[in-house]
Amino acid sequence: MFRSSLLLLALLTAAPVAADELQLRKEAEAFKYPGAVGVSESQDVYRARLNTSDSVEDVLKWHEKQSGVSWSEKWHKCRESLVDVSKDGTTSRVFQNDSTEHNKGKANARTVSLYSYTERTPSHVLVVVISRATGDESTHLTLTYIPAKK
Repeated sequence: MFRSSLLLLALLTAAPVAADELQLRKEAEAFKYPGAVGVSESQDVYRARLNTSDSVEDVLKWHEKQSGVSWSEKWHKCRESLVDVSKDGTTSRVFQNDSTEHNKGKANARTVSLYSYTERTPSHVLVVVISRATGDESTHLTLTYIPAKK
């Protein structure tokens, strides 16, 4: 009797967790670059380490489209960091570029292209890091998606 009660309790409590995890994965994978492959995990937070043969520029353009914010025009004026806050203040986005080294007022290209995108909305926090070293055949991405507490 005791074992069957434990089994029933485990089954009843496991179903919502699985459904929550599927929902989390579905929400997070909307930000996953198409065709990128790698390892992903989810529990309360979705995490993925991915790579693609596509260029850094292609990956950046795709994420720009997903975010709905046009970084490209502003990006050329501000090479290091771009902040966008919605008019109602509920959504903040930060785009950063650490692909240049600043030394004595001069900007020099580094041997790695490194970009990060952070988005905070009422429903989630999203962090995407995109990198590619000179000579690499792949662009690497990490994706972290944290849903808002319900």
